[in-house]
Amino acid sequence: SLDGTALLRFFNSRITGWEVVSCPDPIAVACMTAGSHVIALTHYYVESSMPQTYRVAVLFHESRHTESEAGYYPHGNCPTPFTDASGAPVKSIFTGNALAGPLSCDQAYQGAYGITVILLRNLQLYCSSCNEKVKLDADILATDQLVRITDAVANAKLKADR
Repeated sequence: SLDGTALLRFFNSRITGWEVVSCPDPIAVACMTAGSHVIALTHYYVESSMPQTYRVAVLFHESRHTESEAGYYPHGNCPTPFTDASGAPVKSIFTGNALAGPLSCDQAYQGAYGITVILLRNLQLYCSSCNEKVKLDADILATDQLVRITDAVANAKLKADR
């Protein structure tokens, strides 16, 4: 089963608080400043009706950016154009904005999007106290976030992690 105590310890060892402010990227849901342990939450996070599962995933995603020994797990560029199998632009599930271009993807499977996928798949598959809505939301967002891992080997590794 999913170990909530370990997840809370992971989060609390990295984050000391949060504030509602703008991020340098105007379409970001949240962001971190290198060296900070305070998450900046934007109006997208605060004002949206996103499910609680998504909110938790955003916080864990941002907590990964506090790790200086890994260079703060910076994001990489998404392909341009960045399209799905049907040729439609890949868009943020949070904001609806197209993701092609700068800093919305990762190449590493252990980066911020990668650990988000791992967290969400664990919720979906192993959470014994989660209701079906939480598990469905976790599946939808994990599938969405996996698309942002653009390195084929890293993406395959995350797909195989069960």
